[in-house]
Amino acid sequence: MCEIFEVDEKMLQHLDILEDAPNLYLRQTRKCRLVKGGSASEHDCAMDEEDVVDCEVYVMQGFKKSLLDLPFQSHYSSYTEAGKQCDLRIDTGVSDYDVTGDIKE
Repeated sequence: MCEIFEVDEKMLQHLDILEDAPNLYLRQTRKCRLVKGGSASEHDCAMDEEDVVDCEVYVMQGFKKSLLDLPFQSHYSSYTEAGKQCDLRIDTGVSDYDVTGDIKE
């Protein structure tokens, strides 16, 4: 399940930077089926079969398979339990940490 956004070329360039494409993620075109109501598992919410659109998606390839053994997060928040927002640039003093080595083989 995902959300689809329409963006212009300039925003797509910003997203490529955010996703570190093509180093960490590759941007690929995939066919996505549109559904109503936000749940593809609900049969009554599906749109017509022709409601399939080409979307640009970011796909990670060559990631460490051991990452799949880690617990999955049900949600992400940059706030701690005490309500403080985490900012790695401030909290760790690192502003340009490269996560690629932690993720890719």
